[in-house]
Amino acid sequence: MSTNAHTVTVAAPATAPGAPTGVTATAGDGEATISWAAPAEDGGAAITSYTVTCATADPGDCAGVDDTATADGVTTSATVTGLTNGTDYTFTVTATNSAGTSAASAASPTVTPAAEPEPDPPATKTPQTITFGDLRERLLVGQDPYQVPVTASSALPVTLTASGSCSASGRLVTATAAGTCTITANQPGDATYAAAPPEVATITVAAASDAELTVDTALGSGADGAPIVYRANGLAPGSTVTLTLYSDPVELASATVPASGSIVIEATIPAGVDVGDHELVATATAADGAPLTNALAIEIAANRSLVRIGDDALPTLAATGTNVPELIPFALAAILAGVALTHRSRRPRTR
Repeated sequence: MSTNAHTVTVAAPATAPGAPTGVTATAGDGEATISWAAPAEDGGAAITSYTVTCATADPGDCAGVDDTATADGVTTSATVTGLTNGTDYTFTVTATNSAGTSAASAASPTVTPAAEPEPDPPATKTPQTITFGDLRERLLVGQDPYQVPVTASSALPVTLTASGSCSASGRLVTATAAGTCTITANQPGDATYAAAPPEVATITVAAASDAELTVDTALGSGADGAPIVYRANGLAPGSTVTLTLYSDPVELASATVPASGSIVIEATIPAGVDVGDHELVATATAADGAPLTNALAIEIAANRSLVRIGDDALPTLAATGTNVPELIPFALAAILAGVALTHRSRRPRTR
């Protein structure tokens, strides 16, 4: 008869874990955040949670403060709420596993919750304003950039933006098309001055002034009733354009410039104007307010024909013993019959 021997190892039953160690506390506003280290011994079973308990020296200080438990046995910090600011608190921590709960840890250092300090009010900055100077009433397309007179009460530099019929670079504004130029001035402020409220100004933009004065006929044609035409763009709306014949001033026509700034005026050389040199003069006002004058010299011969219009003139016949006046009609007909001439004058001059 034989006997078989077996060795059976029986596991010791789990026990409650050791107490957590290294408990610390950090005060907040009506709360405290507690941290700790896991116990050195878990009692043979995994820790399933920790519980933080208010443990101040005066039990009454913990009245109304509930124990705070963690959701698992891994987390080693928790926030306790419902604390009274200005009151001293200490805290202990216990660990729990399937066999039970540990003894309480050593108490944390004392902490005193307090309200967070109010942030310092923002520094009060000095207000400032932006002011435009005496602005032009109109800008002209093609005109040199216009330096806008604008300042800030702080003396800080002002920046400009432009929209519509203009563009801006620094304090210079350039007209780009007929219409309205809108200028916005800004000053963002600095450590001393607050940002200034933006200021907006508008300026009308007109096409560049361009005028011509013509006598629409041929050299050698009759002066009486010869057509005169004045065409202009970029004039000041509402201003007056006048055509005058000199030397003895005779007003030939006048008209008011429409809102478009463009105009065409037609007139004629009056019948019976004296033989000799004369000057046709058109006076107008450009869109920027500057005077605009166009002049055209003419000469009327004894036979009442036009022998000079502006810089263009019939050649003078040399004396050869023949009666020159008698040859003029034939020379005119043979050389320049039917040649039309239009003289354009764009260069303004002031009379």
